[in-house]
Amino acid sequence: MSTKRIKSIESNIYHRPTCKYIGFMKPGNRETLLWEDVKHRGYCACRYCNNMSFLCSTEKKTIEWNKNTRNMEFKYIKGILYVKTDMGCWKLVYSRGMEQIALYHRNSRQAPLDFKHPEIGRYHQQKDQLYFKNIALALQYIYDHDKYKAAVKRGDKRIVYKNKKYEKQAKKREQRAALRRVDRLFEMIEKERQESS
Repeated sequence: MSTKRIKSIESNIYHRPTCKYIGFMKPGNRETLLWEDVKHRGYCACRYCNNMSFLCSTEKKTIEWNKNTRNMEFKYIKGILYVKTDMGCWKLVYSRGMEQIALYHRNSRQAPLDFKHPEIGRYHQQKDQLYFKNIALALQYIYDHDKYKAAVKRGDKRIVYKNKKYEKQAKKREQRAALRRVDRLFEMIEKERQESS
């Protein structure tokens, strides 16, 4: 998604490039700025294009593609986009001040998910990737996360990691497994030694 913002020289309100209100501006009055610049200058974001509903409408094709290709389910409830995958449930929450999407994962130790009411239940924010610029990037993260979790569940040894966090987790898991094997070996040796004496 573009980091460019457009505003009229007659107003202090800025818009995303796909906002319908840009069409009401005279072409000569349009000023294109970077998002970082409009924030530093104290301009205000347009209420129409600075929300999750707008992002859902502009990224509708991305949502449909993930629904059809990656078997994701979606629900939009009170400004929050919920995503259900084979491995879990997520919620995408739009931060108006940051103009980015925060990603939350449903805690896995809860009762089975009723996707009729995904808002019920506890979620935690993903620490390794706090915010996303658009829905497409958040959905790609979810896909990669769940692909990794599914591979771990199957016991795959050769996993290609797109995320450093998961690569570190896999290494730590392998180290713990190696230590457990050594501990079991010593236990067996000790048991044999006690039985023979």
